[in-house]
Amino acid sequence: GSIGASNGFKRGKQSVNLTNPLFEDQLNIFKNFEFKEKHLQVTKDRFLWQCFTGIRFVDAFIITKNQIKKGWLRFKPSKTERYSVEVNQPLNEVALALLEKYKYDMTTLKITNQAYNREIKQLFEAINKKMKEDKIEVTFRDDYGSHSGRDSFVTMCVNKGVDWKTILGWVGQSSFKIMARYYGLNDKYQ
Repeated sequence: GSIGASNGFKRGKQSVNLTNPLFEDQLNIFKNFEFKEKHLQVTKDRFLWQCFTGIRFVDAFIITKNQIKKGWLRFKPSKTERYSVEVNQPLNEVALALLEKYKYDMTTLKITNQAYNREIKQLFEAINKKMKEDKIEVTFRDDYGSHSGRDSFVTMCVNKGVDWKTILGWVGQSSFKIMARYYGLNDKYQ
């Protein structure tokens, strides 16, 4: 079949991704949620890694000890390599814990984007089901994908008062105009 208008593509031209972050209250619930299925626990770790580093899918699972220097993540992202842009980010405790868990080799989490997006969908279906059963009023959207981790990181940084120039350096983005697409508004912070 053809790609058509599904999955963010329109007649062969990729559309601009809409921002789709997890906000802080959702991220805290997600971080502490335990999945029964082992593959979903691993996908949770993948997604947390992106949410707490803001690394694009294409680079997220190529990180090894070589890119970590004294608690800082440093590498040239593949998408902006031609602009001589680097990721230069102090790692937070969640990212460091994940690195330790996987022995500083995130390549062990490598997955295709299609399979990853399917599993992300399963994650949030399982969480929403449990929230409904437990009558908890926090809900998650059903359309998160591999871009949502980056959206979550950028949104969290902005909401915590980190300036845009610093965020650009942390995630290896070359343009403020493009970076602004990753920020999701939330009533709590308006």
